[in-house]
Amino acid sequence: MKTKHKIILWICLLLVVTIIICLVLIKKAPKNQELPDVRSDITDSVSPALSPVVSNTQNTQKYVSENRNFELNFPASWGEVNITKKDVEGGQATLFSFKTTDPKFPDGTVTAVTIYEYPSSSESKLGIPLTSNESYSYSYLTWEQAPSDHQQITEKELANVLKTFKLTK
Repeated sequence: MKTKHKIILWICLLLVVTIIICLVLIKKAPKNQELPDVRSDITDSVSPALSPVVSNTQNTQKYVSENRNFELNFPASWGEVNITKKDVEGGQATLFSFKTTDPKFPDGTVTAVTIYEYPSSSESKLGIPLTSNESYSYSYLTWEQAPSDHQQITEKELANVLKTFKLTK
C-alpha cells in the first residue's frame, strides 16, 4: 500500500473513533436537567394603572428593578403582569408572569420571561446570556409554549421585549 492510502485510512479510522466517542458522550449526557423552582413569596402585581416600579406610556410599560439594577419594557397590551423575585442557586431571578386559564398550566400562571442575575464570578448560571458588567452577569429564559389564552404574545414580541433590557447602574 502506498503511504498516501495509509494516511487516508488512518484519518478515516480516527474519524470513526471520534464519532463513536461523541455518540457515547451524547448518550450519557443528562437529558432533562431540573431547573430550580423560581417561584417566590415576593410578588409585585403590575397593572397599567398603578405601580411604583412601572411607568406607562400609551403602548409600553417600563419595569425598573430598584434592587436588581435593570429595566425592561413590555407592551401595555400584556395587561396585568405579576413580577416575582426569587433567590436561585448562585444568583437571583425576576419572573414576568400572567394568569392563564389554559389547563396545561395547572397552577393558573405562566411565566413569559425570566431574567437571571448572577455575580460575574458565579460558576453556575441559568439561561441564555444577555449582558454583563463588572459586577453581574444577566441571562434570560422565555416560555417554551404560549398558553392558549396568550397566543397573541409571539416569540418575536418576546425578543423585542428582551431588546429593551438595560442596566440601570
